[in-house]
Amino acid sequence: MVYGYRALTILAAALLTSCAGTTDRVVPTGHHTYTVAIHGDIGFTPTSLVEPKAHEAADAFCEKQNKQVKLLGEREIYGDVGVYPSVELEFRCAPRN
Repeated sequence: MVYGYRALTILAAALLTSCAGTTDRVVPTGHHTYTVAIHGDIGFTPTSLVEPKAHEAADAFCEKQNKQVKLLGEREIYGDVGVYPSVELEFRCAPRN
């Protein structure tokens, strides 16, 4: 019985930690287009705190290519009970002017 509680505790901890935090990995979505999504840590985090992190991740990605971000679209999901706030940017890395 002790092993059952231990296994349940480990499983619960793994599920909880997989849902929290940020996902700032840039993902290719098409021909020279990319998406980055940043999620808040708790449901009641305002998207105004999440949005700058998304822009920073996109800027850093394009900066490595010596280019600048050209924003193609932005999607905000507001937090609520059981819903983490998030900001998703679709962008392209364009040559610097």
